Amino acid sequence: ATTEKQPMATEATAEESNITTVTVDLDRFNSNMEYVRANMAGSPGKRFIFVASDRDFFDATGQCRDRGGSLPCVSNILQQEQVLQLVSGESAWLSAIDYYEENTWECESGERFTFSNWAPSQPDNMCGSDTDADFTYISRADGTWDDCGSNVFWLYKRDVICAVDCTVGDEEDCVVSGDVTRDEETGDIVVQSASSYNSGYQQGHYFIYNETPTDFFSASRDCFDKGGWLAVPMNQEEQDHLQGMITSDAFVGVADYYEEGDFFANTGNALIYTNWAQGQPLNSYMDEDDADFVVMSYKPGEVDHGQWFTRGSTTYWEHAASYICEYTCEDSSEENECWFFSV
Repeated sequence: ATTEKQPMATEATAEESNITTVTVDLDRFNSNMEYVRANMAGSPGKRFIFVASDRDFFDATGQCRDRGGSLPCVSNILQQEQVLQLVSGESAWLSAIDYYEENTWECESGERFTFSNWAPSQPDNMCGSDTDADFTYISRADGTWDDCGSNVFWLYKRDVICAVDCTVGDEEDCVVSGDVTRDEETGDIVVQSASSYNSGYQQGHYFIYNETPTDFFSASRDCFDKGGWLAVPMNQEEQDHLQGMITSDAFVGVADYYEEGDFFANTGNALIYTNWAQGQPLNSYMDEDDADFVVMSYKPGEVDHGQWFTRGSTTYWEHAASYICEYTCEDSSEENECWFFSV
């Protein structure tokens, strides 16, 4: 990866990695955003939030998942420019990674990798003298992307900007997701109609059960280190599948330790399904006055089997449970069944 500063480049596809040099015009960007809000109401989008400076990649992903989001998996030029406006240091982490297969880029959030903005000659699997580069950052100077940092060389620190789900029209700073391009002659933003954004794309995921009890944070980190996250069932069918896997109480990737009662999913997807037991969630457990994490109960044959209970918190974090990790997939294999849901 290079440290040489390049002109602003804001249009490149994942397939072609072409660079088109343009100048960011905030007035034009804001007018495009007004157009999108007026004509794309109801479409899915992302809201971007500056969270912190000087964090390594692993800390950055954790910061975002703790907020119910992810590092930005930039899907179009509008999102690219919105993220760039929020960078306060020299650079910020993005969601794009290739540490599973060299030069096969994907978003660690599980979203499709459909847009890129690589600087010339990038990505090159180098960062200074380091001979491995699996993570991606966006440069504040020119908006281009570079690969830097890996599981081995992980000490690099950059800004943390998180992306959370939103609906265009509901929030002023919600940036539409999907196919957004720039007209080569006029420079204007070209967007699809709102109806075209619900494409029915199916995101696949599979589950691995870990029966050794551990605390919530250790469970979360173990899943992440293996390329996944603590599992969150998306519907009753997945809930039934997961509760059939467990042999003891198991953590799920749901918590409310930022705002009491505001439970979020650490997958970055919206929390669209819950399975609370009667009287749950409670902000207490036994003699403890705080409860932020969620376990799926193991009580075979009883009505509470598989239902959700709050256990442990950032204060009382020693509570141990088994856990289920979730990973993305495209097809089922002999070892794992690939479950699909629409995004």
